[in-house]
Amino acid sequence: MKGAVFYGKHDLRIEETELPRPGELDVLIQVKACGVCGTDVHIYEGDKGAAEVTPPTILGHEFSGVVAGVGSKVKKFRPGDRVCVDPNCYCGACGLLSAWD
Repeated sequence: MKGAVFYGKHDLRIEETELPRPGELDVLIQVKACGVCGTDVHIYEGDKGAAEVTPPTILGHEFSGVVAGVGSKVKKFRPGDRVCVDPNCYCGACGLLSAWD
């Protein structure tokens, strides 16, 4: 898969990266559209984003796509579902969103 990998201030490279495999509580999303957020611009300029960024990391946290795979404990989503992502809900463990309920 391709990703916009951030290596440091003004160093953003489009690269082929390994396709991740979803863990038992994960949902793998094939990204169809991704926006550039002000946070991405700040990170590119060398500033801290909403959270600490440790290079190398793939940027682009505002996206939508299609579920490509799900972990064994995921109950609410299945491959083929169209989804959008709330970048402020990190894991589902807090109860705001639980993919495996």
